Amino acid sequence: MNKYVRDRILIPVGIPIAVLVGVGFVIVNISRVLLAVNKDLSVVIAIAVATSILLGAAFAASPKRPRRARTGLGLLVVLAVVVGTSGAIAAQHGEREVEKHAKEPAPLSTATPTITADVTVTIVAKLTKFDKAHLDFPSAKTIDVKMTNEDATIHNWALFRDAAMSDVVFRGDTFSGPGSTKDYIFTAPPPGTYHFHCDVHPVMEGTVTVG
Repeated sequence: MNKYVRDRILIPVGIPIAVLVGVGFVIVNISRVLLAVNKDLSVVIAIAVATSILLGAAFAASPKRPRRARTGLGLLVVLAVVVGTSGAIAAQHGEREVEKHAKEPAPLSTATPTITADVTVTIVAKLTKFDKAHLDFPSAKTIDVKMTNEDATIHNWALFRDAAMSDVVFRGDTFSGPGSTKDYIFTAPPPGTYHFHCDVHPVMEGTVTVG
């Protein structure tokens, strides 16, 4: 073989390819072994293999000491044979069972308990206005304001003690439409006249009489 071809082409290209193939071979087979043995033994095996690779590579990288280099290459070859054989046996044996961990406690339920309303009142938001400007509630009863949003924008329903809309009695979450319905459930306040509106569009307003 031409010395130039060997020194300038085969060795620079062949050595990296051989190293990559060897690394892939070791990774695949050692992974099989580590998955087949118990977790404590797998740590010992991984350390032993890593140490052997480091020692073999260190010895092999000693061109000024041919005997030492041959020893390192021999160690790497022996390691490859052992790892390959062990990997084949481990592949037939199969992976170990995954260790079972202590069962975590079930999370606390965050579901909202079902509440049955004493009175249900319907109201519809359409074309940025409510279909009702006045509602009647009985005092101290559980009220369900069942609101339907027929607009593409978001709306909500909020109840206040005064016309200034500053003292909130109840404020429902906003929701989008069209065609969506939301239940606003709360306990009616003491008798009196109250005011409601949509927080997003305050022009949507009206009064509530609690008796």
